[in-house]
Amino acid sequence: MRSYGLSRRFRRLVVALALRGVQRMQSLSPRLDAMEERAAIREYCGGMTRADAERLTARDAGYPSWVAAVADLRRAGREA
Repeated sequence: MRSYGLSRRFRRLVVALALRGVQRMQSLSPRLDAMEERAAIREYCGGMTRADAERLTARDAGYPSWVAAVADLRRAGREA
């Protein structure tokens, strides 16, 4: 992979975000996508575990847990 002057950590973040995007071709909720992106940035740039990054992101958004956030945002996306 060509680096184009980008740090290894940033390249890993880009690849991780691209893989998540491929897994979710159809977005149900832009808010959920934004939360997943924030969690990915915390995981790869902040050195957090995935579970910790998701938990902190959910709490910042006002949800008690990641599972509650995902369920609520998916439900809201289907209703829109």
